[in-house]
Amino acid sequence: MKYIWIVIVAAVVGFLGNSVYLEMNKEKGSAKSTRIACQKLSVTFERVSQATKIIDIQNAIKANAMHVNLEVEKAQYMESQMFNYVNPSSVKQTVLNTLKTYQKDDAKSSKEVVLDVLIYENDKGDPGKKTKKSKLYAGYLIFKFKVQKALVYQVQIDFMDLKGADITSKVNCAIESVMTLK
Repeated sequence: MKYIWIVIVAAVVGFLGNSVYLEMNKEKGSAKSTRIACQKLSVTFERVSQATKIIDIQNAIKANAMHVNLEVEKAQYMESQMFNYVNPSSVKQTVLNTLKTYQKDDAKSSKEVVLDVLIYENDKGDPGKKTKKSKLYAGYLIFKFKVQKALVYQVQIDFMDLKGADITSKVNCAIESVMTLK
């Protein structure tokens, strides 16, 4: 009976030790993506909802057959400042220009593909943002690629400059992200 208790205690201690080890060595923010080089330069999250339809997005980009919508979300708890500097129409044009760099003359697309882009101003006055780290960035861009109205791929990329100087590189990274998926 004494040996059974020793085995049980050893198993529990081993299990707890292993759990603590795994937790301590788990990569923080494991949803953060660093799949391609540009994603390593900022906080980037990506999610594939329907992997079989990624090719439809890529074909639509190559065929220049994608409809682009752009929305903005201004800060609500602090005075919005970013959109004094960042022109949403210019950002949309940057998205369109970046998409065109992947255009191929012989490409065809038969699916309805829509790209919804959101420019979000980081609301540093939001009482829900409690850490200093959550207040460092100026905003983020969310790209939602939809095929026949169903979400297929989403990527979110932070940008740091309140005046939007780094938005173009983040747009390029978001498009590169979807184009490099397999």
